[in-house]
Amino acid sequence: MTNSENGDSQGGGLPTVWIAGGLMAVVAVVGVIFWIGFRSIDEQPAEMTMKADPANLDQVTIGAEIYRTQCAVCHGADLAGQPGWDRPPAAGPRPAPPHNETGHTWHHGDQQIFDVVKHGPGMVAGIENYDGGMPGFENDLSDDEIWAAIAFIKNSWPETIRARQHAASMGEAAVHAEHNGVVQNDETSGEHQDDQQHDH
Repeated sequence: MTNSENGDSQGGGLPTVWIAGGLMAVVAVVGVIFWIGFRSIDEQPAEMTMKADPANLDQVTIGAEIYRTQCAVCHGADLAGQPGWDRPPAAGPRPAPPHNETGHTWHHGDQQIFDVVKHGPGMVAGIENYDGGMPGFENDLSDDEIWAAIAFIKNSWPETIRARQHAASMGEAAVHAEHNGVVQNDETSGEHQDDQQHDH
């Protein structure tokens, strides 16, 4: 049997079969990378989609009207908040903070902003007898209306601020998805243990 029939190169290099196998492995890996990188948003987990989209002008327009009628009286028509918002008040509730880039709203992910608007800061923070001036709006606004108001607020931010807040939202969503996976696994494990006990 000759060297070429044996799969070896005449120069004493790597066997041809090995080289072909390596190339096939590289092609497979590259294919997986491209599939992951270019899959559509519809294939991503629901937690990773953007419910308050500052680029959705229809949503932003709806949110502008909601903000004007529900939020501007405290947070300002220009989103600048009330004077003294960044220091404890001498008495009474803390002044409303700004929602523009000078405030801290953009430091938080979308879901946390949504929860504060819907349920109020006290409930989200777990503070009993919260004496802040902001109520929850769950009885006044639908979820879609809250998301629209948030989209309007985000639309007012510079691109750099939007990008940083979007990163916070993605990190928040990843933690939420991981938590849901852990809870689901625990529930599944408990059901499995119950089934085993019943079998015995």
